[in-house]
Amino acid sequence: MQYSTKKEALIKQMVDNLPALRALLNVSQSSLAEYIGIGRQSFIVIESGKTKMRWDTFVTLSMLFSSNSATAQFIDMLEIGTKDIEKYLIVE
Repeated sequence: MQYSTKKEALIKQMVDNLPALRALLNVSQSSLAEYIGIGRQSFIVIESGKTKMRWDTFVTLSMLFSSNSATAQFIDMLEIGTKDIEKYLIVE
């Protein structure tokens, strides 16, 4: 699988599971958006699939969910945790 195709697949996996991940954290779209530094409306259209998630937003969410005890196991199971995307973070 090509580099960009794999990134797109990782992002899709995150978007598909955002509602469940937010539920595990017991956090609203608005609160999570504020915490990661994007607007509430931007988060809503990302979660609904109307707009593509940017790679930097994906990485931020991956780091957040990987480091939280409520979501770490789920994010590992989905294979979108920081250890799963590490090779995409290294610039050669």
